[in-house]
Amino acid sequence: MSQKIIVEQDVTIPLRDGTHTKADIFRLDDDVRRPVILQRSIYGKQGYMEHAYAGPMNIVRAGYVYVSQDCRGCGESDGYLEFFFQEQEDGYDSVEWAAEQPWSNGKVGIVGNSALTMTALQAVAAQPPSLAAAFVVDGHTDMETWTKRGGVPSEVYFGAQFIPHMVALNNLKRLDLDADGRAELERNVASALSATREDLLHLPVLDFEGLQDDHVTSGLHRIFLAEPTDPLWKKDSTALGKEPQRARVPIKAVAGLYAPFVGSMANVWRANPDIGHELIIGPWGHFGTVGAPTGVRNYLEAPAGGRKAWWSAMIAWFDQWLKDEPSPEGSRRSKLYYFLPGENRWAASYTWPPSGSDLDLFLNGASSSAMSSDSRVGALDFESATESASHTYIYDPANPAPTVGGVVIDIGQLARFDSTLTADGPHDQRRLETREDVLIYDSPVLNDVVRVVGSVSATIWASSSAEDTDFIVRLIDVEPDGFAAKLAEGVIRTRYRHGTNDSWLTPGEPVELNLELDPVVHSFMPGHRIRVHITSSSFPKYARNLNSRVVPELGVETDIVVARQSVHHGPDMSSRITLHVVPAVESESPYDLSSSPRPAELDDSRAR
Repeated sequence: MSQKIIVEQDVTIPLRDGTHTKADIFRLDDDVRRPVILQRSIYGKQGYMEHAYAGPMNIVRAGYVYVSQDCRGCGESDGYLEFFFQEQEDGYDSVEWAAEQPWSNGKVGIVGNSALTMTALQAVAAQPPSLAAAFVVDGHTDMETWTKRGGVPSEVYFGAQFIPHMVALNNLKRLDLDADGRAELERNVASALSATREDLLHLPVLDFEGLQDDHVTSGLHRIFLAEPTDPLWKKDSTALGKEPQRARVPIKAVAGLYAPFVGSMANVWRANPDIGHELIIGPWGHFGTVGAPTGVRNYLEAPAGGRKAWWSAMIAWFDQWLKDEPSPEGSRRSKLYYFLPGENRWAASYTWPPSGSDLDLFLNGASSSAMSSDSRVGALDFESATESASHTYIYDPANPAPTVGGVVIDIGQLARFDSTLTADGPHDQRRLETREDVLIYDSPVLNDVVRVVGSVSATIWASSSAEDTDFIVRLIDVEPDGFAAKLAEGVIRTRYRHGTNDSWLTPGEPVELNLELDPVVHSFMPGHRIRVHITSSSFPKYARNLNSRVVPELGVETDIVVARQSVHHGPDMSSRITLHVVPAVESESPYDLSSSPRPAELDDSRAR
């Protein structure tokens, strides 16, 4: 007969400043002290993230106390939510409270998925002495690397949803408003939540009525629009993404290759090679890590993610660190597993990136591809051209190139803004190649596998008729039938290229631009081509540059300037993309089948 489980609701967890937060506690009905697993939620403590990992009853039956807490200013807790930045001190206090309770043995593990990964990793960064381990699924390690890429506000469409979402979820009932003021704010929230792509094209960016006040948006509006030099980012300086060495406990993390968190999570993992971290990088989008489809390529050997894959992995992880005697410090070698689309198999490494070499592919003038007669098409070669050349396009901010899949936080949101847009993951980019503002560079057809695992960078010599503009570089796998799958993208705002706000271009004068693209884990197979796009917009993933000296996100329609953009290549201006290529690797799965149930989807023996 199974033992009775006690559920205590709305238990107070006090914070250091006297704020009372609320939690639900699940535990076996006895006097045994057990390790605690803590979840800290901005979405409501009743949301147990069972789509991502084990739920309360499974956790308790596995020998733990489970505590699900509403963060400060969320759900039933008191106070006001300052998104992200409050979570270090509050996480520390909550972990130590759990460790001191009469049903606790003093060891605490912390879990999270998505935004709850953020709260969990902030608690890790705070270094509470009773924290023993963490298990997280796809979330951000700091705010800046998520919301800014090359100085450009990223995930603009997501901000348009998340800002009013946080208002509706947490803040409306907390604001001191009269009936008329509350009704007006509710109308504004509803209007923002129903925004279309045309609404997002309106300038200034994210200028929804009533949703600019930090107390209304929990600071999100300012975070999304802050320039890279804004003092706001000082609050971000102790997050794990900025100081990964702050992690003093082992973290097991699941990351989706088509979500924007892989790079920062890999940096946290590699900063502590002897702490015992594990990182699993799979071919998923953000929601794909918990079971949703990603893109239009089905990699059959990879699990769909979600509870089937992670519930047993989570319990086994906490058993190792909260129940078993941990290995001596210095002998806990961190390990990373990654799935290789193309070859459709798992591999493992003790370094990030795995051992390999950098491969430069140079942007040159002539191309051997079927599109070579197009003036926007060049070659992607293993050697730099001996003659100088350039390709030119016109960038009009009033007509930005659309986002077509790739690394985005999405499952249907992009399509809601524009029915022709697609969700996250690998989608065919050929529809963009009919535009006059997209340059295309093709490699020869590959004879051998090119296995790319790690960071991707680009060095582009470019000029513009404007004093400020953006350049975007994309890496694409072109399959034999022509399908062009976007793997990674990088962006740079030229005014920020030297770390200041005012590195203006001299119109027509080439400058060297260095871009970091999304990390790539992918095998380019024989018969495929490697392709690079260069353009100046990807909307609504990135806010548009208006090509003028005004801060683009604060500008209006009359600030828009049409720019003539040129990309230069040759012996004196060597534009190139750099890939980290690894040699043949042995297959190794992240699933320990001897100690955990095999996810049902891994038993699929259909042809690849």
